[in-house]
Amino acid sequence: MTQIKAVAFLTVKAAVRSRFVHVFMFMMTLLIWFLPLLIRHDGTAKMFTQIMLTYTLIVMSTMLAASTLWMACGAISREVAECQMQVLAAKPISRWQIWVGKWAGLGLLNLIFLILLGGLIYGLLQFNGRRLTDEQYEMLRNEVLVARDYSVEEKTDRTEQIERVFQERIKEERVDGLDEDLVRRTIEDQFKSMDELVNNNHRRIWEIKIKSDPAELKKHPMFVRVKVQANQLDIADAIYEIHWVVGDIEKKHWRQDRLMAHNNIEEFKIPSELVGDDGTIRIEAWNQSGTTLRFPLTDELRVLYPRGSFEMNYIRSLGVILLWLMGMAALGLCASAFLSFPVASFFAMALLAVFLSGDLLTSISKERSVGMLDHETGESNTQSIDPFVVPIFRALGWVVSLGEGGVDPINNISSGLSVTWGHMLHVFIKINVIASGALAALGIFLFSRREMALVTGGDS
Repeated sequence: MTQIKAVAFLTVKAAVRSRFVHVFMFMMTLLIWFLPLLIRHDGTAKMFTQIMLTYTLIVMSTMLAASTLWMACGAISREVAECQMQVLAAKPISRWQIWVGKWAGLGLLNLIFLILLGGLIYGLLQFNGRRLTDEQYEMLRNEVLVARDYSVEEKTDRTEQIERVFQERIKEERVDGLDEDLVRRTIEDQFKSMDELVNNNHRRIWEIKIKSDPAELKKHPMFVRVKVQANQLDIADAIYEIHWVVGDIEKKHWRQDRLMAHNNIEEFKIPSELVGDDGTIRIEAWNQSGTTLRFPLTDELRVLYPRGSFEMNYIRSLGVILLWLMGMAALGLCASAFLSFPVASFFAMALLAVFLSGDLLTSISKERSVGMLDHETGESNTQSIDPFVVPIFRALGWVVSLGEGGVDPINNISSGLSVTWGHMLHVFIKINVIASGALAALGIFLFSRREMALVTGGDS
């Protein structure tokens, strides 16, 4: 353990001696300070705060990810090329201790950066917030600078209905010459449309069970977040009138007419006292737009309610970012263990580009093909390579995606959603135990078999 600590502190000292820390902090301070001034917004305090949080955290995370990969790729390969690693390896220390020490040092360096830069962002938020009126600041504390959990409607299991319709179509011999998987997906889409579409002068009802104590909920403000889409693209620019009813329409309830735009996420406040004693709240949306509207299941209606403070939520969000950076450090060190610095950097950056293509990986896994699908036959133009390539993309997608129960810390913190300790544990197990563990095992194995004595000053 002493050897690992020594290597970790030497890694941090090397970054400080190279002036990297000073230059990086100076550049990031300028970016964080001036970036919000360059971004257009609608002039409201809420939008400005959300934009400031989103863009500053994205820039900070991106720059930290790039710098982590750059330092990790050079942590071993450059020291081998400059004959510094040979001196360290000659001491009573194992190769695995060197690798783990480098990884811990990069983690410590990122922790320092996150504390300083995260503190700067939080300080700017408080500075700008104190310049607002009391009413504006209270709105921020309720909708943005807050940690909120959410509940959604329990999903309806359509498996038996889909299978029954599928079997009926087979009996009617209506699937001859077609791929059965394509027919099944078509039936699934039809049932999905039934749950999403609301015709004019019709209503959609949600009965949502709130995952919190009803008595405690009634003490705090609650919000509904929903997205509505036009079912006809030629009228997608219009504004749609929807009549909202919260509560039992025969008893105590709340009504409001709202004008909503196509594909926009809308958020509005609802009375928390309308939550039933069993924790269930009833919400109705009456379509009075004159056309059919869609409430997409991918962005399902959410009921938001407070859970914890913004400050702890912010700290947990930075913690999730740190866990991802530790995973990137493991990737860079694995490449650095057997490649020269330029090659390791190119290799790691290429993998990072793949990891950032989460939507593409998800699409390939869903379509089961890397090529284009013919929606009439269900066949792909890359059928010959799909059996070999698709499993690789699925594995990458599993690592990259935050998965069920995962979290996007930047999106959550900017929209006032909570990042829980459970989310952090999920990311830790997936990224730092499974993915980083596999990279560490491979990197240590390759590093322990690297012939450093063959290097005389040039890259291996």
